[in-house]
Amino acid sequence: MYKLSLSDKRNSILIYLMTFLSLGTNGLYAQEKPADYPNLTLEQAMSMGLVNNKKIRLAKINKEVSRSKEIQIFNEQLPEIGIKYGYNAVANLYQYEDHGFKGKPTEYKLDNSMWDVTAEIKAPIFHGGRIQREKRIARMETAVSGIKVEKTEAKVKLDLATNYLELFNLMEHRKIVLDNINEDTYLVNHITSLEKNGVVTHNEVLRTQVQLANDSLKYVTIMNDVDVVKDLIRTNLSLPVGTTVEPSLDNLIDALGYNKTFADILHETHLENEDLRMGEEEVNIKILEKKNQRSMYLPTVDLAGEYFVKYPNYMFFPPTPFAYRFGFIGVNIKLDLTNLYTNHEKVKMAEKKLEWQKLEHHDLEDQVNHQVYQAYTKYNESLTRIRIAEVQLANATENYRIVKNKYSNQLSLITELIDADVTLLESKSQLITAKIDRQLKYYQLQYLMGKL
Repeated sequence: MYKLSLSDKRNSILIYLMTFLSLGTNGLYAQEKPADYPNLTLEQAMSMGLVNNKKIRLAKINKEVSRSKEIQIFNEQLPEIGIKYGYNAVANLYQYEDHGFKGKPTEYKLDNSMWDVTAEIKAPIFHGGRIQREKRIARMETAVSGIKVEKTEAKVKLDLATNYLELFNLMEHRKIVLDNINEDTYLVNHITSLEKNGVVTHNEVLRTQVQLANDSLKYVTIMNDVDVVKDLIRTNLSLPVGTTVEPSLDNLIDALGYNKTFADILHETHLENEDLRMGEEEVNIKILEKKNQRSMYLPTVDLAGEYFVKYPNYMFFPPTPFAYRFGFIGVNIKLDLTNLYTNHEKVKMAEKKLEWQKLEHHDLEDQVNHQVYQAYTKYNESLTRIRIAEVQLANATENYRIVKNKYSNQLSLITELIDADVTLLESKSQLITAKIDRQLKYYQLQYLMGKL
């Protein structure tokens, strides 16, 4: 009868020790530090992300800045009203009355104080329509910043949904690997006892031990990936480093689906997609900017007026030591002749910018159309993959049962049993992946349609 050497025993001990560590370390750590956010559902995570996520907060600040800019532009169109006061100490007035600077000037005694209080008003009447267009541009820019907030919120929701589905995928594979480890452990013990009785060779023992080691390493990798995804969820929720989150994965996979045609989905996308809505606003802004540039050829008309009180009265000569009031109101018309020959290139540049913006928007439409087609096609593909994977799993389960019975009756080799076990593992994994992929494609379509 073959006896295990010292090195073989060490290898066996190492394999079992590795299995124990892989199965026990995470559980011990979880007991030492309970989660700060236990049983956090996807809906709760999305609500928390909308409040905490830094990208969303940045987008909202940009929206507030755009809104402040809109108010500022509106205020700049209001009438300019000002009051000024001036005081000066003046010398006497000397007037040369002999044609030039000949002879001695005549000195006129004045009050040495001079002051004035002036009220001014200036209001735009006509600036070629630029005033109203600038207001509309400011409103559109605020609208664009608001759409960016919506897009950022939807992206955070999609990221969290992706994180949760990835975590669900890992936890489901963890269950499969655990079942395989239990099965591998049983096979190792069973085949080791058969080897002692001389029924099987030592090579078969080594094959089962290698299979156990591979599954143990898979488990370690999965648990590390689980920790990474949980930390990514924490990051998307903008929680402090060290905060532990334990997501709830109950009812994560549901029967969400579409009864709409591709044409209906594409139509809704063109109405609600944030990128397309922003692109349309940008095109409209460029149209107004071009009109503003053309209006530079036109004159500007402003209302202007002053009313003041001054002392002394220099309206007479010699000046009289009396205060007086005086005012006027009228219009100022200005035509900048320089614009007649310098504004031409600026108008051409504005037209090119508009052309560029329209072309970019059309290109964006093509990209979104393709993204929707791809997501819709892959969503339907995932439904087909689920049906096929269910059939494959049923066949793999039956195949494993048959091979295991044959091996128990010594009618098949250990390699056939391991191959059947691997096939069963792959079939289970494919079904889980197909279901999760269907759910993910649903969220991606919702995101593209602007409905997430």
